[in-house]
Amino acid sequence: MRPFPSAAFLPLLLMACSATGVGDGTAMPVDAAAPLGETATPRSTPRTAVPASTLRSDASARSLLTAAIAVHEHQRRVAIENLANVDTCGFKRRVAVTSTQPITAADGQVHLAPTVLGSTPVIQVGAIETTGRTLDVAIDGDGFFAVQQLDGSTRYTRDGRFGTNADSKLVTMSGRVVLPEITFPQDALDTTIAPDGSITVRTAGSPDTTCLLGTLTLHRFVNPAGLRPEGNLLAPNEASGNPITNNPGTTGLGLLRQRCLERSTVQTGQELQALRTAEQHLQSLYAALEQCGVDWP
Repeated sequence: MRPFPSAAFLPLLLMACSATGVGDGTAMPVDAAAPLGETATPRSTPRTAVPASTLRSDASARSLLTAAIAVHEHQRRVAIENLANVDTCGFKRRVAVTSTQPITAADGQVHLAPTVLGSTPVIQVGAIETTGRTLDVAIDGDGFFAVQQLDGSTRYTRDGRFGTNADSKLVTMSGRVVLPEITFPQDALDTTIAPDGSITVRTAGSPDTTCLLGTLTLHRFVNPAGLRPEGNLLAPNEASGNPITNNPGTTGLGLLRQRCLERSTVQTGQELQALRTAEQHLQSLYAALEQCGVDWP
C-alpha cells in the first residue's frame, strides 16, 4: 500500500482511495495473502487530482476525505482486534474488506469514495503445541469444529479447548456444546480422542474395557474466507457456502491431535506495523480535513 500523502499535498488528497485497495466500484476483499494495510490491486483506478481550493469548497471532496478516514479507522480496529487475540487458541487473523461508492463533485466529475464492508478471516493453519490436557484437541489440517449457540444456531471454530458442563456434555471454554453432542459417564476414568475423532473412555464400573461415546466430526467450506467472524467463532453465510461434514481424515479434512492446541495465526510484528500505518494515514487525513475547514474530534 502506498503511503497516503501528507496534508502539505492537498491537490493529491483524492488519492486516498488508493490507500484502501479499491478501484472500479466492485466489492473486492483485501488480498488475504498480504499484510493488513496492504490490499489487492484494483482492476482499474480512475482518479483525478483535486485542487486545494476545491477541497475547501466542495462538500463531495470533504465526503471523500471522511470516507477515507472511516476506512483507515476500520483497518485500525481490525489490527487492534488481531493483537487482542494473539494468544487466543485457533484464532484466525482478520483483514479489512472495502469497496467503493461514487461521489459526484461540484464540477460534475464522479469520484470513487472508499467504503467499509467488514472484515474476513485469513484461513491458515496455526502452529500446534502440546498441552498435555486430556480434552484439548487440535485439528492437524483443514476443518472446523461445530458448536451450538444459546439460540440453537451453529457456529464454527478451530479452538479445541474443551471441557464438560454440569450435564457432562463436551463443551467449549465458553460453555457452548460441541456438535455432535458427546456425553461422558459420571464415573469416567480416562478419555482417548483418536485422530479419526472417535472418543472412548474407561469407567470405574468397567476399568478393563473401553466404551465408545461418539465421534467428533469436522466441517469445511467451499469458501472458508467468506465465513463471518463473531469473536473466535465463525458464522456461515452465502459467501462461505454450506458446511461439508465428515469424519476427520476424510474428504480433505484434517486429523485430530489430543492434548494439543492450535495457536493463533496473528503475528504481533505484522499487526503493530499495520496499526502504525493506519494511524499515520489517519493523522494526514485529519490534517487535510482541518484545512478544508472541518473540525474533527
